[in-house]
Amino acid sequence: MNRYFFSLLLVTALLAAPVQAASPDEAIAQWIQGWDTPWLEEFSHLGEAPAYVSVALLLAAAGDLETVELIIEAEAGAAVVTWGGKVGVGRARPWSGHDASTFVGPTFNGRYHSFPSGHTASAFALATVLAERYPNWAPVWYGLATCVGLARISAGAHWPSDVLAGAVVGHLAGRAAVAGRPWFGIEWNF
Repeated sequence: MNRYFFSLLLVTALLAAPVQAASPDEAIAQWIQGWDTPWLEEFSHLGEAPAYVSVALLLAAAGDLETVELIIEAEAGAAVVTWGGKVGVGRARPWSGHDASTFVGPTFNGRYHSFPSGHTASAFALATVLAERYPNWAPVWYGLATCVGLARISAGAHWPSDVLAGAVVGHLAGRAAVAGRPWFGIEWNF
């Protein structure tokens, strides 16, 4: 493992500390859920594997294998860091009945896998790679990724700070991939 992986893990841990101390998470979540926009929750699917696999397949069909490689690296890095954060932090999800300050520590119980948002991390990892490779469309990529995060809050799956942390993890994973820093020393050869 390399220092960039550990840097992402450290950022995730550092973001969790102030969240536990005090946060406006509940008020912001209620405000977003009050928008009453059922269509917003559909954006959540853009943070799932079929979305980024579809994008990668379209790019591969168009011959842009370098971007496909970067997407794979960014998504893998974001997934590892996100999973480590979820298991290690153990923050209660909004739908669990606990408040935003409930942290149980290391657990494999999905009820306590709110921090950080994996859908948002995935969406921002993809958006960051696409924004670097296709900069004229950067506002679209980041706008869609932001909608994924808002959808996760609207659905009651995450607190706003979970989404913010997921966005940071995803963005850093995308930047690391684009900067040519392979995860775990893996070099892809397509």
